[in-house]
Amino acid sequence: MFCPSCGNDDLKVIDSRSQQDAIKRRRACISCGYRFTTFERIEKRYPMVRKKDGSLEKFILHKIRTGLENAFRKRKISGDAFELLIHEIDAEIASYTNPEIESSDIGTLILAKLSSMDQVAYVRFASVYCEVNSLDDFLALLSFGDNSMQTKHSER
Repeated sequence: MFCPSCGNDDLKVIDSRSQQDAIKRRRACISCGYRFTTFERIEKRYPMVRKKDGSLEKFILHKIRTGLENAFRKRKISGDAFELLIHEIDAEIASYTNPEIESSDIGTLILAKLSSMDQVAYVRFASVYCEVNSLDDFLALLSFGDNSMQTKHSER
């Protein structure tokens, strides 16, 4: 690391503090005395997502957040519970050891969490994820113990 003022690499840490997802460090340059703050965060390594058409794309947590916001729209869920759900999904996918993950595996993970959390959000998310095209498909979603929609989706 180099001083942003003079470019010297002789720095000292004056103070360190833990924050939510980072360590905040106050640093000083030995050469010019310039003081600045840095943040250290753990870099998460996500697997690439294999889409159903066979293409690969980067994992983007914002897509999951948007889908879940739509599923929970006008539902009673606290902001903390919603953020905990996002954090759990993020942590589980980040801990995946293979370099690729199927998009269907991500959908199944989310559905498993939603089924015990909010049945209406589950049906809303599943109706998009499972590409519901008929009344029979929609009725299959309403039987929460039934994996027929997930099985149907994975066969496509």
